[in-house]
Amino acid sequence: MNLFVAIFEDDVSSATLERVKIQHPKNVYEISNRVLLIRSSADNPLTISEPLGMAGNDAELTGVVFKLNGSHSGYYYSHLWDWLTEARELPVG
Repeated sequence: MNLFVAIFEDDVSSATLERVKIQHPKNVYEISNRVLLIRSSADNPLTISEPLGMAGNDAELTGVVFKLNGSHSGYYYSHLWDWLTEARELPVG
C-alpha cells in the first residue's frame, strides 16, 4: 500500500472529502482542513489528484499530491502513527 499526501490551497469541502472517502474507503486520514493522507495501491500521484479535481487545465481545486516514498518524522497524536504503521503492513493492490 502506498501513502500519498494531498495538500489543498483552500479548505477541503465536505463534498470533496466524501468523494475521497468513497474512492478510498477507510484509507483517508484528515490531518487538517487542507491536508489529507491517503492510502492507495496507486503508484502515480496523478491517479489520486485527477478524481479529486486537482489535475489538468480544467482543475476544480488547487493543490498538490505527493507520494510518500519512505521516511517520515514529526510529532503528532499516536493515532496518526498507528494509521501509518497499518498502511505499511497492508498489501499493495
